[in-house]
Amino acid sequence: MFMSSISSKIQSGRVALWCVLATLSVGCATAQDQPDLDAAAAQEMTGKAVMHERRGDYSSALASYMSAVQLTPSADLWHQVGRMHLGMEDEMQALTAFGNAVSLDAEHASSLEAAGLIHLKWKQTTLAREFLERAVAADERSWKAQNGLAIIDSLDGRHADAEAHYQAALAIRPDAADVLNNLGYSQFLAGMTQAAAEHLVDAVKYRSDHKVAWSN
Repeated sequence: MFMSSISSKIQSGRVALWCVLATLSVGCATAQDQPDLDAAAAQEMTGKAVMHERRGDYSSALASYMSAVQLTPSADLWHQVGRMHLGMEDEMQALTAFGNAVSLDAEHASSLEAAGLIHLKWKQTTLAREFLERAVAADERSWKAQNGLAIIDSLDGRHADAEAHYQAALAIRPDAADVLNNLGYSQFLAGMTQAAAEHLVDAVKYRSDHKVAWSN
């Protein structure tokens, strides 16, 4: 009877030990799988964000991108958050989001470019130049950054430098009507009337509704 009791207790102990080990094993598997689960959930939220954006629902797209970036923070997702804020005309929040992107990736060209263009719009040309130059250094295809740098040079009266940036932008996007218009106006200010007229005509050719080019 005594030996039977001991045997029963040993057997119970073994069962309890197996239960503990099984629980720990499940817990470890869950912890190991969590990054994959987060990534899958973030991908799903990103897909929803894209669908919302296509419908023009920037508010819902923003909410989905925010859910995604909280699960798997990345420069690309923060950039999308910034884009949605711009779509909702909230430049301050957009700038914060682009800053978050750059903090994760100091060479995230799209976010550097976007931040620089916001500063340029706010007439903060020193900050704008810093971000735009970093954008071009990170990705030479950043034609909007080249256009922004050209505008700053033009405002400073450095028309030769401005034209170099405009030409660099046009080498990437030859059909960019805004760049063609800006180049034409800069050339007009520099007294290059013939070249200016040609570029203004090209701007209207690529965008017939370009009111600024028409007025210039």
